[in-house]
Amino acid sequence: MLKILVTILALTFSTAVYASECGEGSATKTEFLEQMSAKYEIYSLTEIARVKLINYVNPIRIANGSKPMELDAQFYFAPVEVNSTGVVWFSKGCVVAGSVVLLSSAELAKAMQLADIDADDFIPYKKGEDI
Repeated sequence: MLKILVTILALTFSTAVYASECGEGSATKTEFLEQMSAKYEIYSLTEIARVKLINYVNPIRIANGSKPMELDAQFYFAPVEVNSTGVVWFSKGCVVAGSVVLLSSAELAKAMQLADIDADDFIPYKKGEDI
């Protein structure tokens, strides 16, 4: 049930209300993180880890017919329930369409391991800060 609520909440922030700033169907990074950080502890990655994750994700995205992440893409994640982590990518200050997903924590851990990222690369998000 919580998975459904998180998805609905994420989609709520992806409405046309933000169309003037990010295009229809997307939310601004600032407003999205402000809302989510009120409920969850959010993390991002160090610069080196961010680049490693983009380099890991892009071949997968391309193989699946998706556009690769831009070099400015930023990754944030939050544990939202036992064994589940919400993830989101931002680019140019906006949510990347289709990037708000709920993954099993094991899936995310495996991806981080394959990208050579560990817990030392995690940066806690503090409300109102742009990291």
